[in-house]
Amino acid sequence: MTDDRYRPLIGVVAYHLSGDRVARWPEGGYGVPKPYLDALRRAGARTAILAPGEEGTPEEILEPFDGLLLVGGGDVDPGRYGAGAGDHLYGIEPDRDEFEIGLLRAADRLAMPTLCICRGMQIMNVAFGGTLHGHLPDHPDLLEHGVPT
Repeated sequence: MTDDRYRPLIGVVAYHLSGDRVARWPEGGYGVPKPYLDALRRAGARTAILAPGEEGTPEEILEPFDGLLLVGGGDVDPGRYGAGAGDHLYGIEPDRDEFEIGLLRAADRLAMPTLCICRGMQIMNVAFGGTLHGHLPDHPDLLEHGVPT
């Protein structure tokens, strides 16, 4: 029995896993936390992982997809929004920043549905000209939002 329901294909951008995080992969790899993929699949979507270094223009990369998901991860390079390096930065991936900014701008031009979670929201803000507070604890008037689920 086949399921005739349409299942959208969602491109999910991965982050870099360094060689010390993946056994026998000295050059590392790319990954996406399973809960992101599971949630999309429960919603009826098919998923495909995208990693920096894909060949083609952002529009060409997005061509087969019905939607785009940008997930969490390390900090956005502060140079992308006119700030200086700080002491509290971690996990900066310049190639991922560049890749995601290109995909976001192309998705906007294509009117492609896009969901950005955590770092994804930050890079979307930067992609369209926004800035970020580099270290939230330096702003005591802001509420803590890191609640485990």
